[in-house]
Amino acid sequence: TRLIEYHIRRSLFMKCGGHCSFRGCGQSIMQHPVTLRDGYYAESAHIYGFSENGPRAVKDLPTDFIQSEENLMILCYDCH
Repeated sequence: TRLIEYHIRRSLFMKCGGHCSFRGCGQSIMQHPVTLRDGYYAESAHIYGFSENGPRAVKDLPTDFIQSEENLMILCYDCH
């Protein structure tokens, strides 16, 4: 399942400091870019792909690593 545990998502959001984690972006994820409404406007993204056949896939990585904090990052909608 792609469901990311609550404590991992919370830690990722705290570490990103309210900004996209993609190198060189840094866009705020705390305000919608069009409506300017406050909130969390971001997505969790896998560094090494979730699907064995998808982009950035690495064969035989354990599921617990794929869904771990070390393999996830918070991205703005544009970067994800």
